[in-house]
Amino acid sequence: MTARIPRRRVFHVHHGTPYHVENSFRGVDAAVSSRSKWIDLDCHVTSDGVLVITHWPRPMIHDGFFDPVGVLHRGASVEELTWTQVQGLRTNDALPYRISRADKLVPYALAQGLSVELEVKSSSITIPQLADLRAELTEPEGVLVKTLVSLQPAPWERLKKAHDAGFETILLVHERGVEVPQAFSSFIDFFRGHRFKFVEGTT
Repeated sequence: MTARIPRRRVFHVHHGTPYHVENSFRGVDAAVSSRSKWIDLDCHVTSDGVLVITHWPRPMIHDGFFDPVGVLHRGASVEELTWTQVQGLRTNDALPYRISRADKLVPYALAQGLSVELEVKSSSITIPQLADLRAELTEPEGVLVKTLVSLQPAPWERLKKAHDAGFETILLVHERGVEVPQAFSSFIDFFRGHRFKFVEGTT
């Protein structure tokens, strides 16, 4: 049965601070310094199947990254780029930020004593990719995978994939009156926000 997740402090740097600050090794260190127990990390996948930690699908438009070589289209999404291309992006900070692989940053967060709420942003992420990430973790129970109910397409499918890969899941519900297909009831362990209901026959 899906339960409301307990109230807890999850490290965010939102409200005017760029998301790339949070989704980084320095962000993990800041979470530890702030005595947070949890950190929110956002996950996308590259065109060659590498899970990466960055908030927006188009990091050169919305998250302060640029291509120092100047060959990539500014509007390119993570899913259109290879890991090599994504790895080359950086920010304009005095000490530039770079986008990290999930299989490096998530274990680092766990090693620093944090638990992770991993927000899966891309519907292209597969069960094997999530299972491979879980296999890299010495404490996989310290990671819960979540998604926004409004993050289309297929928010429930994202959680089904995560559940099938062995993770517990959270559905974030910011709208009232949300109906979730009954077929997904066993793949949603927790929810945060407004209550919702499982309904037969919805998609």
